[in-house]
Amino acid sequence: MKNIIVVDMQKGFMKENNSHLIEKINKYLRENNFDNIFFTKCVNDNKSPFQSILNWNGMLNADEQELLLIFLNNQN
Repeated sequence: MKNIIVVDMQKGFMKENNSHLIEKINKYLRENNFDNIFFTKCVNDNKSPFQSILNWNGMLNADEQELLLIFLNNQN
């Protein structure tokens, strides 16, 4: 079984200069035949270690946490 994990591809982490990553990931997923694709999602809140330990206040709202969906072209 061939699996892949796509980590934290969320709006809040995307910057203009790295938006090309979405197309690179799409291309990689199209060129490889995965049985399962798993996505992780960073969710920060006022009880998280990101805030309590690191004082990091990013990824707090739903818009930032939204996954950048990757659409696959299943045509071979």
